[in-house]
Amino acid sequence: MLPASITSPTLMMWRRPIRRAGPTTRTETDRAGVNIKYDINDTFLLRSAYLYKKDRRDFIITYPINTPTGWTMYAPGKTPPFDTESQGAYTYLDAAFNTGAVKHKLTVGGSWDTFKEVLHINSYIIFDLGLRYTTEVLDRLTTFNLYVSNLTNEDYWASEWQLGLPRNIAFPLRAEF
Repeated sequence: MLPASITSPTLMMWRRPIRRAGPTTRTETDRAGVNIKYDINDTFLLRSAYLYKKDRRDFIITYPINTPTGWTMYAPGKTPPFDTESQGAYTYLDAAFNTGAVKHKLTVGGSWDTFKEVLHINSYIIFDLGLRYTTEVLDRLTTFNLYVSNLTNEDYWASEWQLGLPRNIAFPLRAEF
């Protein structure tokens, strides 16, 4: 049973299998996720989500071979399945309040992502953190953000050919005119 202070919980669960085939690959993707939203009271809103994704790819490799009748591309070989699993989640707490005639909105939250490739790449976990503050400055809606990507400065391979990004800190400011 939910606490009485949670006035409008929303829970959405889903699962979506996808199958695709091309001339040289066949991919089966299975996705499952949960979205949760709690309107705690007039000031606080809690948002959270989780996603799980598993891909299974089979590659058919065609290569030229020399036969008695000449070169041909009809010697398909099959690679072992190329399986990947990834997960991601986020949680944000939004606070909207007024001080006199000035409206404020503050969002604090974080996210994490994992990736695991069964045959080639080691798995990794990346943590991100964010803070957003919106108010009026000189009668203009202004948003201050602070983002930290790869909070723990994890070294990882984003793909077989590309290193992942190191820690990144950004402080963008947006004003509406």
